[in-house]
Amino acid sequence: MAVLADSGAMGGKDTHQFTFLTEYGEDTCLLCPNCGYAADSEVAVFQKEAAHAGEELAALEEVDTPGQKTIADLASFLAVPETRTAKAVFYLAKEPGARSQEPGAGRPEGAAATGGLTQSASGGHPSPVHTDARPGVRGRGENEVIVVADELVTRERNLVAGANVADKHLLNTNYGRDWEADVVADVALAGEGSLCANCGTAMDARRGMEMGQVFKLGDGYGEKLGAYFLDAEGKQRPPIMGSYGIGIERLLAAVIEANHDEKGIVWPRELAPFDVHIVAIQPDKAGVREAAEGLYSELTSAGVRVMFDDRDETPGVKFNDADLLGTPLRVTVSPRNMEKGAVEVKGRTEAESRMIPLEGAGDALARE
Repeated sequence: MAVLADSGAMGGKDTHQFTFLTEYGEDTCLLCPNCGYAADSEVAVFQKEAAHAGEELAALEEVDTPGQKTIADLASFLAVPETRTAKAVFYLAKEPGARSQEPGAGRPEGAAATGGLTQSASGGHPSPVHTDARPGVRGRGENEVIVVADELVTRERNLVAGANVADKHLLNTNYGRDWEADVVADVALAGEGSLCANCGTAMDARRGMEMGQVFKLGDGYGEKLGAYFLDAEGKQRPPIMGSYGIGIERLLAAVIEANHDEKGIVWPRELAPFDVHIVAIQPDKAGVREAAEGLYSELTSAGVRVMFDDRDETPGVKFNDADLLGTPLRVTVSPRNMEKGAVEVKGRTEAESRMIPLEGAGDALARE
């Protein structure tokens, strides 16, 4: 299904990625069961309801919170709902072109780089409150901290936030009175139950695999590259461009996720690497190898792609491996079948096998 997505470093707009929904997917998509809104979690928008917006501003208070490492633990310890908390994380920015660090990564270097937030970076509780009062934190220069806040946090009242020291938090922090942000933006990720921005319905979060992506580039790249063409009136114009990509490796993974059973892969005929899997049982017995190799030659000459298993293994091992590999047709050549002048044919999804005459088997199988 097509879902709204981020175009990435190339830029562009009206970006859609084509997603195969599966619990094993690497992406999360938000889907509205009412109006059909669908978006990757990176770009999904949702209605943000301020749970405490109407309250009077309460006095700021510092409290001890020993050992409270997560939002869930903190909310339980203070006997407040999680909507009463304001979560803060650090990102360390380097020179252009340098690799960035994830929140909490490289903490010894991070602690030094964030000046007055040393205790937070090394295990304390980060907060935008009081950062102006700590040396080398909000000033201009290499240790400057830029505060980015989600738009919802600015509308909430009396939130619990970190105190920028270990084992302490601040009660009743309020945007505008106790702290301000350099950037206010849509930061929060939508999740299961988030309300659709279009119709207000609770959305479903589904895992998925990205199969491909399309987006519009407009004339931006043409202008920058100096690529022009002459229109019907002889005027120079930049080409209108778009981009698309298909994930071939992901496509194969998605096909297998959609086509398998408890025994293994069930390849669709259009994508199967082989059309027929010949299993030779006891190929050392009289006539078995000759018949199997003859059938192999007939089929390959007819353009049929054949896997030939003449290993010295038991029938059970060979049949299990054939099911695991998922070739559409399995053909068994065995001493018992040879006595009947036939071969055994079984489709990968068929419950029962059938016998066909050995003579003419190549032509018959090539037509299937």
